Amino acid sequence: MPDILSKQEIEQFITEGFVRIDSAFSPDIANAALDILWKDIPFERFNPATWTEPVIRLGMYTQQPFID
Repeated sequence: MPDILSKQEIEQFITEGFVRIDSAFSPDIANAALDILWKDIPFERFNPATWTEPVIRLGMYTQQPFID
């Protein structure tokens, strides 16, 4: 089985706390998840003037796009 992450990516995760994984899921899945998340966020999705908090914590999601 090929390595999922390269040694460089593993090192980046250890030192920086994240690693970018391109094409991990489709744009359709991402958009479906975004639609669900924005329904729970107390701001208007397309009105940045309403984005008044630096962080919004949301719960666990079990809908299909999150499973996919």
